Amino acid sequence: MFLRRWLIWALALAAVAVGVALSRPGALTAVDEDQPRLNLAAPLPVGSAEVTQTLRPLHNGLSSIEILAVVYPPSDAAPQAGALTLELRDAAGGVIARQTFTGLAHNALLTISFAPQPRSAGQAYTLALIGPPGNHATAWAYSLDGYGAGALSLGSVPQPGDLRFTTRYTY
Repeated sequence: MFLRRWLIWALALAAVAVGVALSRPGALTAVDEDQPRLNLAAPLPVGSAEVTQTLRPLHNGLSSIEILAVVYPPSDAAPQAGALTLELRDAAGGVIARQTFTGLAHNALLTISFAPQPRSAGQAYTLALIGPPGNHATAWAYSLDGYGAGALSLGSVPQPGDLRFTTRYTY
């Protein structure tokens, strides 16, 4: 009798433990910063002339950045399909993530995802757009300062406005 009661309690406790473990939600992702305005294409990043956008997330767990591609029709001088590399760097210039997108379509959403950055709130990051020689792809931008916490540049030359972008965080 004692063994039977002990076995019932042990099974019940095990069932509760498994239920609790399985009911925990997975990681959630939410919008952190959103600069949705656009009215012009950012300069074309070609070779060493990168287009960069600095940003400072509001939340810890920065995990992705989305931009909207601009692809000009290929010319005889640059017949290859649109290609663009996105690279996220921390304040010290260390590369957090890098992804190359090829065969781009005009107005395609480009999302670079990476492991959540645990202490990202308020930290400086730089998103670089890098293009190959003869590049004819860039991203949409806004000609006014739609995002006061960051700046847009071509190489080391400041540009007016900001990229159109959305950052997300995972918690």
